[in-house]
Amino acid sequence: MGSCPTGTYQSSGNCTLCDSSCLTCNGAGPNACLSCSGSNEYLAADSSCNSCGGNCLTCQSTATNCLTCKCNYVLTNLNGVGSCCLSSQYVDLGNNCVNCNINCKTCVTMATNCLTCNNYLVLSTVNGLGTCQCLSNQLLDQTGTYCNNCGTNCASCSGNVSNCQSCNSNYVLTQINGPGTCCLSNQYVDGSYACNNCTVNCKTCQTTATNCLSCYGNLIVISAFVHVQATNIWIQLV
Repeated sequence: MGSCPTGTYQSSGNCTLCDSSCLTCNGAGPNACLSCSGSNEYLAADSSCNSCGGNCLTCQSTATNCLTCKCNYVLTNLNGVGSCCLSSQYVDLGNNCVNCNINCKTCVTMATNCLTCNNYLVLSTVNGLGTCQCLSNQLLDQTGTYCNNCGTNCASCSGNVSNCQSCNSNYVLTQINGPGTCCLSNQYVDGSYACNNCTVNCKTCQTTATNCLSCYGNLIVISAFVHVQATNIWIQLV
């Protein structure tokens, strides 16, 4: 007798149908498969055909050893085992898919080791580890998703965008009751943390426009802290 067609096996001189799970077989039942009928099935050690697991489109040897992935999933091979995860996940040592840190668009080996960053974050790599950060004049929002620009004239800020920690060129940092504000040297910070111009004769001032710390030209400060508005006195050197 010649060979039997695909899907059958030879038994007592006859070609007998394989089990429905087998594409080819060498005997009766589900544990005699040589290959599987389903594209998303694998041939197990007991010669049975089983469905691939998780997000595997095709697999080999076990349900979780992926060869190819379903749509929107990425194949990662770790220690000889293929796993299908989302691009925003990494594969841990147990071949599980774990979410990257919220700032990482992609990551590897651990959630905080970023390869690429979300939104406007910038990748910084130190000692082989990638971290997603905002620019120096930005602050990450409370959701940890977006970078917001620091307040006007702030070179850096902390806690909130209006709390300056350093200033742009030609601006001076002033802190009142904690928050920092960046103003020009001839301005003072009022109770609303706004910059206001000193009076015309004051080169620098504090708390009010007329409370001079230093003066223009040949004018001098009267007492350690001049209250010009109270004394209304200016002395010009000749």
